[in-house]
Amino acid sequence: MKKFKFSLQSLLDLREKRLEEKQIEYGKLQFIMRTLQTELMNLQNELVTSKENLCKLLNSNANIDINIIGMNRNYLLKLEEDIVNQDKKIEKHQIKLDEKQQEMLEALKEKTMLEKLKEKQLKEFLKTIDAAERKELDEIGLMRYAK
Repeated sequence: MKKFKFSLQSLLDLREKRLEEKQIEYGKLQFIMRTLQTELMNLQNELVTSKENLCKLLNSNANIDINIIGMNRNYLLKLEEDIVNQDKKIEKHQIKLDEKQQEMLEALKEKTMLEKLKEKQLKEFLKTIDAAERKELDEIGLMRYAK
């Protein structure tokens, strides 16, 4: 019996490999995004903690040096600036992530299209084989009936 051979199998294999590469690249970008978001959360937590510590210092009845308050204020301003910068980094990275996701979805569409074509050709091949077998069986039946 003749075996099915998809004429575009090499193209399908190429598209599968391309999809895998896009998925790997997307995964790497997702990892970087999670890292950036973790850094942002750490900065936000540090800001909250520093503000609480400053409030505790101000509420204590101890003598407070104006230089300490100034340093804490500068540190809080620096943390707020770092948070804004981290937000900008995340926004820029989100754009890259969205672009990579679009590329990955496009590669998936291309691969899926070829897979559907392959399935359709396989069904046609099986219909042809089935029709040939039925014709052969009908001929055998006619020969037996003729005897």
